[in-house]
Amino acid sequence: MSAQVGGATTVSGRAFVKIAERVAAEDERLAGTPRVTAELAGGAAVVHVDLEVRYPAPVPSVAGDLRERLRHRVSRLTGVPVVNVDIDVVRLVPVGGDSR
Repeated sequence: MSAQVGGATTVSGRAFVKIAERVAAEDERLAGTPRVTAELAGGAAVVHVDLEVRYPAPVPSVAGDLRERLRHRVSRLTGVPVVNVDIDVVRLVPVGGDSR
C-alpha cells in the first residue's frame, strides 16, 4: 500500500482511491457504493465522487458533509492534502428502494 522512499512515505494512486472510497461510504445517507477517482500531482490530490443519495436526505447537506470528511480524513490517513472535492449526485434512491 505504501513504500518508504528517502524517508518519506508515499501512497499509490490506487491505494489513495480505495481509502477515499471507504471514507465516502461511511455515510448511511448514501445508497450503493460511491465511485471515486482522484488526480495526485505536486503532492496534493483532487477527488471526484459520483454518488447516489437516499431520498429524502438533503442533498446539499450530504454533499457538504462528504466534502469536508474527504478533505480532512483522507488527508490525515494518507498524508496527501486533498485540495478539491467535486461531487456529482447521479441518482436519488427512495428510502427502502434498491440502489440499482
